[in-house]
Amino acid sequence: MMGHYIRLDRLNGNLQFCIVLIGFMFFDNPINAQDNAPIGVMETIVKDVLKEDLRTTFENQSSIEFKEKVITRAESLANAKFADDSLLSIGPDSSITIDKFVYDPDKSITDGAINLGKGFMRYASAKKGNNKLRLGSNAVTLTLRGTAVDIVNDRDITGIGVLDGTIEADTGDRRLILPEGTFLMVGSSNPEGEILTEAPDVLISARDEANSAARAGGTALILSDYEYPELPEGSKIIFDTEIGDITFCLAETIDQPIVSPIKNNMTGRSPFRVVSAAKQPESNFAVVLAPFNNKRPVDVASAKMGAPFYYGSLGLLSAPDGKRSQFIISLNRYKSIDSQYPIIGRAVNGLELLYELKMGSKIASDLGTIVVKSDGSCKDTN
Repeated sequence: MMGHYIRLDRLNGNLQFCIVLIGFMFFDNPINAQDNAPIGVMETIVKDVLKEDLRTTFENQSSIEFKEKVITRAESLANAKFADDSLLSIGPDSSITIDKFVYDPDKSITDGAINLGKGFMRYASAKKGNNKLRLGSNAVTLTLRGTAVDIVNDRDITGIGVLDGTIEADTGDRRLILPEGTFLMVGSSNPEGEILTEAPDVLISARDEANSAARAGGTALILSDYEYPELPEGSKIIFDTEIGDITFCLAETIDQPIVSPIKNNMTGRSPFRVVSAAKQPESNFAVVLAPFNNKRPVDVASAKMGAPFYYGSLGLLSAPDGKRSQFIISLNRYKSIDSQYPIIGRAVNGLELLYELKMGSKIASDLGTIVVKSDGSCKDTN
């Protein structure tokens, strides 16, 4: 439906976690191990950040070499900047190994591999250039597209938060394309991975621990102003479709005027139907729903709210006279329509169904007639 597809074939071999930045592999004048040139610098060190021998310490402005291993102790932190201007924060009780790094400054091309053995890191790719950098752990492979990402590796669990851009995640069982504002949990109990719209506790805990170490050292994580999206705590509603349920947390309680079309639907007077769906990835809307008694398309209302239009957002389109409404279920991160429409809720369950709509394995008309049910308050369950 969305106009782009990916293969969902399984990769052979052992599961591994890596981030791959799309680019090229051949360079005329690269910075690499053969040059014995530093590949980056430690911009900030907090407390104990060690090399592989566990005796040599990194200091502020220490060079980073090829094949370097970085180990942080409790309450310690390292902020690094690489030759291609990409940035990395390494949280407490973490270890990373730079297995490969090749950068051609003339062509702004990067190729490399960084392995996260344990702990937490935040990575932000360079703003420009072609990159093919792999960040490794044990559960999934990611391809970044101009992206910043948080990763935690805690025993048999890998948690991922997409801070900016889009990632392609390959868990070994399937491939997923995840936009900014979404999260992924992969572990031994769920090797395929679970798509989330709220940060998992393991990722929040690791990020908070890194933030605490940074503040204690008088510094900050890279992208320190970024906050994970939080779910609304109003009424919980279920969109009962013909191919499965989608659960939303609303920003308001069900008796507020802004969600009156939903309340009308729950009386049975006005079940929803699909009135349009996006046919291209860059389209602004993914699925648009309307009560059956709305015979005409709704004009765009003036901007009302500034909430980001994340994947799984439930947006409201209202006619200028306020007499007719339609709803958008977003299947992507649409910065182009931020602030244009009120965001009245966000999906918490049924995300796999939304993903099938996003990728085209299901089409919007498959949803059929949609009836909305009330399911209490999200504040009780968040």
